[in-house]
Amino acid sequence: MTRRDLLRAGAGASFGWALNAAWPLVNPVFTADPFSAGVASGDPLPDGMILWTKLIADPRKKQSWQSGSVAIYWTVASDALMRNVVAGGTAYATPDFDHALHIDVRGLAPNRWYWYQFSAPGFVSDIGRTKTAPATAIPQVNFALASCQNYEHGYYNAYRHLANEDLDFVLFLGDYIYENASCYCGVRRQPTTAAVTLADYRNRYALYRTDADLRRAHQMFPWIVTWDDHDVANNYAGLTPATGANKTFAQRRAAAYQAFYEWLPIRLPAPMTSASARIYRRLDFGPMMSMYVLDCRQYRSVQACGNWDQAPCAGMYDASRTMLGAAQEQWLTAEMAASNATWDVLASSIMLTKFDEYPGNGEIYNMDTWSGYEASRLRLLNSFAQTNTPNPVVVSGDSHASWACDLKLDFRNVNAPAVGTEFAGTSISSDGDGSDTPSDVAAQLLDNPQVKFYSGKRGYVRCAVTPDRFQADYRVVDRVTVPASFVSTKASYLADRGRPGAQRY
Repeated sequence: MTRRDLLRAGAGASFGWALNAAWPLVNPVFTADPFSAGVASGDPLPDGMILWTKLIADPRKKQSWQSGSVAIYWTVASDALMRNVVAGGTAYATPDFDHALHIDVRGLAPNRWYWYQFSAPGFVSDIGRTKTAPATAIPQVNFALASCQNYEHGYYNAYRHLANEDLDFVLFLGDYIYENASCYCGVRRQPTTAAVTLADYRNRYALYRTDADLRRAHQMFPWIVTWDDHDVANNYAGLTPATGANKTFAQRRAAAYQAFYEWLPIRLPAPMTSASARIYRRLDFGPMMSMYVLDCRQYRSVQACGNWDQAPCAGMYDASRTMLGAAQEQWLTAEMAASNATWDVLASSIMLTKFDEYPGNGEIYNMDTWSGYEASRLRLLNSFAQTNTPNPVVVSGDSHASWACDLKLDFRNVNAPAVGTEFAGTSISSDGDGSDTPSDVAAQLLDNPQVKFYSGKRGYVRCAVTPDRFQADYRVVDRVTVPASFVSTKASYLADRGRPGAQRY
């Protein structure tokens, strides 16, 4: 194909907000690999996906191209050698978004693999692999759950194994970065000050993306992402940080949100340049599965009863308090009511299962999770019946442990029926190696009959969805405090079609 043919083939691609007239088009001279942050793709649709890359400046010397708009050529092919090119074009990376590119490619065939690459004067990127979503019935959808990758606490051994799995996509459920200052308690170092400004957050992402295993996982699969607290600040709620009112927190959140957009392959209705941005969305995978990606941070009420682990108080049951906000709740209810999918999957950055943190010592709940928003939690569980959602499955992150749970209105009643199933994933590296000592496991399960499985080790969850069942394989690595470690399947649980609740496989 000629360059003109490629540009014509790429006519279905949207380059978003890439070219800003305020920035002059420059002819760059790169003195280091501008694609060192790698490539990524995300938010797959039946006819396309987002392709991502970002130009990285030479740390030794500022270059003239950093102040202008840079033309980047992109191609999509149906083969790994990039010989059968099916789409391509030119996009423009500008300083507005730190020379990040989000190319919304359309016009591709459903449920098939594609390969893509970027080029700039004198350099080409690695070749990335991605896949479109199915449009019609298929036998199976495979994906992995990941979350919580504190760079300082450990190596990303889990990603090394995840990159070799047979997956259609990766679902990342928050805490891509940790904003805090270095704790000097891990195997790698973060900056000695917390991220507050846009430059701070950009640098934090740049540090995390130096990890080769993380770059490889992005290169191999499309990702679907949402955020949690550490992508901005620990345990923040809406515009309130955990430490209380702060007049500058809106600016800090806006900076964090923009850096999140710049560094991740996410499709948005508008770029993140303000303190608010809608990221909750629905993605469909044929008639088998609809996925609702939730935002559990931006619209929530401030935590009740104090923060972290607390005894119940009246505020915990206050119906006016919300986790998702009124607009997102209404959207989710309407979307589930209109769905004809076999499986309706809710992607939540935090656990929905109500869980007594310290059984035998009175009721104690983590007020930052759904447990601290009981009225909002019950509204969601009741909506499964109200919307005639037959097979609801919640997949979640945040807790740095693996869980398989029955979702119940009365979680302490062993005989109460399950109204849904939750499969929660552990961390990639946060909190170090973790443990599975018998006493730890017994303590977590005591007086919590809704919990069928618990593991404190690090890793990811491999999910296989068919018309008849949703299976979760809990893949754990032995250690993250060393540069390499083996992986194994700790346990497998499933939910059968028409039978809510987690069952051992």
